[in-house]
Amino acid sequence: MKPVRLRKTKPGKLGRIVALRLLLVLLLPLTAFAGNNDWDRNFQQEISGTVTDENGSPLPGASIVEKGTVNGTQTDFDGNFKITVADSNAVLMISYIGYTTQEIPLNGQTTLSVVMVESSSTLDEVVVVGYGTTVKRNLTSSVSAITTEEIKEIPATSLSNAVAGRFAGVNISLAGGKPGRTSDIVIRGATSEGFNGNNQPLYVIDNIIATKELFDALDVSEVENISILKDAASAGVYGSRAANGVVLVKTKSGKTGRPTINITSTIGTTEPTIVPPMTTAYQQALLIGQQQDFNNLAPDDPARFNQAELDYLRDQNFGSYLDQAEKSPILTRHAMTVGGGTDNVRYFMSGSFVKETGAFDNLEYRKTNLRAKVDVDVTDNLNISLNLNTNNDLREEFYWRWNGSDEDFGDFYRTANRTGRWGPATINGQYVANFNGWNPLHLIEGGAGTNDRKARNIGAIIDINYKIPFLKGLKAGLTYNRLNTRNDRTFRRNVVEDFTFAADPNNRFRLTDEIIGTRVRSDDFANSNSLLESTEEIESYQLNARLGYENTFGNHSINAFVNYEQYERDNKSFFGLRRNLLSPLITQLFASDPAVENQFASGSAGETGRQSVIGSLGYNYKDKFFLNSTYRFDGSAQFAKDERWGFFPSVSAAWVLSEEDFFKNNLGFFDFFKIRYSIGSTGNDDVTGQGATVFPYIQTYTGGLTGPVFGTGDAVTGAVRISGEPDPFITWEKQTSYNLGFDFNVLDDRLSTTLDFFKNKKTDLYGSRQELVPSSTGLSLGPENYGAIDINGVELLSTYKDNIGEDLFYEVGLVFGYSKAKYVTLDEPETRRPYEIRTGREVSRRTGLISEGIIRTQGQLDDLIANGYKVFGQDPQLGALYFRDLRGNPTDDPQGNTPDGVIDGNDIDFIGRNDAPFNYGLRLNLRYKRFNLMAFAQGFAGHQKYQPANNRFQFGIGNSSHTQWLDSWTPDNTDASFPRFGSPRADSNSTFWYADADFLRMKNLNLGYDIPDSIVERIGADRINVFANGTNLFMIYSNIKSFEPETSGRGIPVNRSYSLGINVTF
Repeated sequence: MKPVRLRKTKPGKLGRIVALRLLLVLLLPLTAFAGNNDWDRNFQQEISGTVTDENGSPLPGASIVEKGTVNGTQTDFDGNFKITVADSNAVLMISYIGYTTQEIPLNGQTTLSVVMVESSSTLDEVVVVGYGTTVKRNLTSSVSAITTEEIKEIPATSLSNAVAGRFAGVNISLAGGKPGRTSDIVIRGATSEGFNGNNQPLYVIDNIIATKELFDALDVSEVENISILKDAASAGVYGSRAANGVVLVKTKSGKTGRPTINITSTIGTTEPTIVPPMTTAYQQALLIGQQQDFNNLAPDDPARFNQAELDYLRDQNFGSYLDQAEKSPILTRHAMTVGGGTDNVRYFMSGSFVKETGAFDNLEYRKTNLRAKVDVDVTDNLNISLNLNTNNDLREEFYWRWNGSDEDFGDFYRTANRTGRWGPATINGQYVANFNGWNPLHLIEGGAGTNDRKARNIGAIIDINYKIPFLKGLKAGLTYNRLNTRNDRTFRRNVVEDFTFAADPNNRFRLTDEIIGTRVRSDDFANSNSLLESTEEIESYQLNARLGYENTFGNHSINAFVNYEQYERDNKSFFGLRRNLLSPLITQLFASDPAVENQFASGSAGETGRQSVIGSLGYNYKDKFFLNSTYRFDGSAQFAKDERWGFFPSVSAAWVLSEEDFFKNNLGFFDFFKIRYSIGSTGNDDVTGQGATVFPYIQTYTGGLTGPVFGTGDAVTGAVRISGEPDPFITWEKQTSYNLGFDFNVLDDRLSTTLDFFKNKKTDLYGSRQELVPSSTGLSLGPENYGAIDINGVELLSTYKDNIGEDLFYEVGLVFGYSKAKYVTLDEPETRRPYEIRTGREVSRRTGLISEGIIRTQGQLDDLIANGYKVFGQDPQLGALYFRDLRGNPTDDPQGNTPDGVIDGNDIDFIGRNDAPFNYGLRLNLRYKRFNLMAFAQGFAGHQKYQPANNRFQFGIGNSSHTQWLDSWTPDNTDASFPRFGSPRADSNSTFWYADADFLRMKNLNLGYDIPDSIVERIGADRINVFANGTNLFMIYSNIKSFEPETSGRGIPVNRSYSLGINVTF
């Protein structure tokens, strides 16, 4: 097949042309068969009936399908249905989530009354997969899926936070607790560490390629289910960007029946899970005094604390700046959905609002979502649906330059937690400069500036599906999506002015109200009094045209589809900056210095595109043997013409052994047993890790530079320089995946288990080659596709559910995942010694010195000095840490295995693992009469973390140290747990500060109660549930106590939340 060329067109023009042409092709069968009623004159019989549960309650939305065909319908709100069949002896398949699927032979009947039996099996659960759905029983690939039923009452500000820990083999972790913070998602330990590229999965929402930001923008109320496609067989249909797995979302749709209105409202508060405890000013003064004693500082030295000062510090309690700024945060969420419809028209609408404030002012997040969907059966064969959505989020934050790009406000938070205890933050409304390098309370009030960001997304999807009448099972479809994303920023920076106050002559810490000086900080230099406003707008479309076929011939069923996909994106951005604002009350660009030298503007634009042809072929024999294959032929504008196209095939098979007589006769205790295997390839076109509009094969230039001055005038010319070396041979990063899986049920389907073993082989990773370049040259080669990483792992999902009597239902579940990655191909400098070689070793490794403990006695110190022991050129000291001597310098010790008595960088070794190889979750659901309890715990294991630097630092006046330093070595406390306060190299990265970071956290706990029907009916509702919800409530187990182990411990920690809510259905 000759690849289609990717050409630049005007934005959207190509999409409209292709859409019109494909729509015309799809409508040709309608015109060809117009007026021809031969097909309609075949036998037709209308069947009607009702579907109820065992208590006689109607089951709205139950699926009724004529077996072996695509002819089907759903029950209305009262459980009634009508369906027209072409055979009086047809068999109807009746299914409903949570109930056993029934096959009803008509045998001439025209009226049915079907009673569904609740099932403990999960085999009939519908699972969303690439470009379609299937039931769990028929899966040949590795897919984890959940519905949003269990998470709908969690007041999460992002979808990733709500689903954390609920998928086997998916590492979802939260790095901080700032309002609106989202979780990171990594599937099966995906990594490209040591190379360019990234480990981010692909996000797909309603079959439209999306982003992590769009995924997190969704509210739980608008989502029906979420699937994680983990192997190549499931993710292969998204081949071009599916190497790191796929997160697939299906939003809710309307169902036949009278309107159903659901309202959920919660209000609550949050608090940090762990705030590292710091010393009081008095305790810190004593530690400083111990250091002064060891250094033999004279008793009358002015740096010494006098008794009046110590008494004052002991008696006062200002608290940290965090304590002084603390306020009660608010977390609130309100959501409303409306859905219903007739047999021919179905609709769904949703709206939600979330607000979270921080533990101090000027830190707030708000999100608003709206969605409206309608699908119409225009004829028996033609269905058209429209899906409109928008979401807006606003982040209002104070600004501090030295946070940099740290979304968790690391520099601010750690400093605000260790300062403030030595004196007040303000005196007479003026910010105090004494005892601090900068006043965090002033920053919180916007003293250094504010940084407000708005994001808005508007999307529309039109979907057309047509059953082609002349061939049963043949259908065509067309999907077109248009998305507009806009990001606005208003960024103000200020000069920070604080005041120095006079102190009591006999007590330097007791301040008066006399101002004796000012401290002015202009951390942004010339831009320290400025306003920047910027806008970025992204326009994209995706077009899919497909043809599918599905039919059954006796014991044989086949399905196939082919899909053409096209995607284009254009983005542009600009900013304007002006300095010297005239008034702090007017945050507008016009209210600033109009001088040319104090105003700046610039902008940028980009575009990208992809074309794909996707295909699938599946075979099913007697619902016990399944064979599926997929392929995707992708073209990406990120690569040059000769490297642009990639081919990504996969094949998978499954065998339901429990349907075979030999298995039943020997292993009959299995109610169900299936084995499956898949192999396939996927790719990634973001091989540089810089996004999708880089075009690394094209020479780039940087403009707007200052050039030379020509002639005798003072005019400066502009200049352009070459930005980097293009790579015309850059191409796809690839991954070949192997997956062996087992699905089995025992104990009358009460216990269901899925077990997967996988291996992912990443190849053509993009990185620099070093092996052939002598280190003496100081040169390095440009990057190319050459690297390889292997990832191996195992996953387990197990669920047990049962009833005790008629009133108590319970369900327990376990998800577990393990993965480990190692380098297979990695060029390394020739100067690396054997211990430094990474090829063949695990990717996730941490380095540091190996601590031998504390030098506790003079004899111990004398022995070390006698042996010539040095620590980074210095003699060791009493109370200090000492480290294991592993090797000498490369010249004297080329193999790196001979100690030289000197501790330096040559003794740094690999001491642990950065990333958690194990992740798991435990789930408990209880339902007793009108009470329901849902508990979920999330855990990580097998990795280590350093204590954050703030815990290790030994500070002076104005700061506090971590309280663990209160048990530091002194001549009177030689058995202390920590080295001497002020000892050299005490805070170096070493095993002394390194600990297992395993933990198991009570992630979510929800207790609900259904209000009695007699009360509910009085207000015209169908159901009212009141509930209490808590997230991140407590650690069931954690080896680390001194900081939040899910984070780095540097910034705003993870929050726990408490909320009360009500859910009402009309």
